[in-house]
Order: sequence, then structure tokens, then C-alpha cells
Amino acid sequence: MRAAVAERIGEVIWRDEPVPSTAPEVVAIVCSDPRFQKLLEKFLAHLGLTDNVAPVKSPGSSLRIRDWLCDITLFASKGVRRVIIVDHENCAKYASIFGKNYPLEKHWFHLQLAKLVIAILFPGIAVSIYFARLNGEIEEII
Repeated sequence: MRAAVAERIGEVIWRDEPVPSTAPEVVAIVCSDPRFQKLLEKFLAHLGLTDNVAPVKSPGSSLRIRDWLCDITLFASKGVRRVIIVDHENCAKYASIFGKNYPLEKHWFHLQLAKLVIAILFPGIAVSIYFARLNGEIEEII
């Protein structure tokens, strides 16, 4: 597996998967928090998405629209038709911005905003948004 690193506005964003040359079935925007990686893998498998998934890992997931919007643009140009965004409870990135005991509604707002931005910019792409809890439950945000 080849690693790619991109510098954006003075910070390094890590991607542990290269951008595929063909369109993946789905782009999964997830937090890079290692505590949730196994849960996210199981969740994608539960959705039937074990192959042809392009993970975009960014601290804070929905918070970091500017970090992954270029990725969505690239994948959209290759024909991707579905994006999944997953935020999680006890996110260190959210805590660093909003304080340790930030209200979970911050996640709902940013997830809905991310979904809206994608819907406006890429009307042919379906977007599903989810929230993962520390106990392993993942709920879809409607």
C-alpha cells in the first residue's frame, strides 16, 4: 500500500490509501482517530461495502470540509455516486475547537452542513451521514 501526503495551508493531512485510478463504489469520510477504525471497518462491511471503498481520513470528519472537498471533486470526476460521512463521540478535534464537554449537536450541524455542501456541488452524489458512539453503536442522521 502506497501512502500519499498532501500539504494544505501549512498542515499535513495524511491519507493512508492512494487515490484509485477508477471510481470507487463509495467514498467514506471518517475521522482518523485510531479508536474507531475497527468499528468503521465493521460498519462498512455491515453496509455491504467491503470492496471498492475509498477512505478519506481526516481529524474531525465533517468539521474538515475544506480538507476533503478536493477528494470529492476528484472522485466525482471519476464517476463516484455515493459518499458516507461518519463522525464520532468524544472526538479530539472537536474538543480542541469547542472544548472538552462540547454539545453533540455540533456534530449534527457539521454533518448536515457537509451533506448540504455535497448536494449543492455534486447533485448526482448520494450522501449518508452517521454518528458513532463509544459503545459501538452507529446511527444514521436523517
